Amino acid sequence: MMTPWPGWRLGYRNVDDDALTRPDEGSTAVVDGVLGHLDPTLPTNDPYQLVLEARDEAGRVSRGCRGWAGP
Repeated sequence: MMTPWPGWRLGYRNVDDDALTRPDEGSTAVVDGVLGHLDPTLPTNDPYQLVLEARDEAGRVSRGCRGWAGP
């Protein structure tokens, strides 16, 4: 279930898939804190992206991605 917006969502995905896996999400600001925990041994041995999405009150979405290869 998606967090009411504005808010943020953190998860990972296989580079061949748009669906986020195990997303952590929230609707409160996080300043110098932990957004979530990821066990890097869970994904298979494929290329993945860590994805952070944020949406503001006007509905604008920002997305940041960082790639890595599974264990």
